[in-house]
Amino acid sequence: MESIRIIDTQDSPVLVVQPGQARLEDVERHLIMATLRRTRYNRTKTAKLLGIGIRTLQRKLKQYSEERGLAATQPQSDIPNLSEGMRPVIAAVI
Repeated sequence: MESIRIIDTQDSPVLVVQPGQARLEDVERHLIMATLRRTRYNRTKTAKLLGIGIRTLQRKLKQYSEERGLAATQPQSDIPNLSEGMRPVIAAVI
């Protein structure tokens, strides 16, 4: 089982993390990237859903891109849209 994964529910997506198996920065990155994909790479909507500023999101995406040498905004069409009222939820498996 992966240390970080997303479970889709009717109410909102849930980020499941096994305690002690993932660093906080990895959880944050996973949550940001999953939310970006779900909003079809709408950065404004992503920042709003995560409760962070757009500049904070842009800074983190730039950091991720530099760390991995990857483009942080390549669309993936297999991820469904995140509905307006849905917010990501984080859960820890104990």
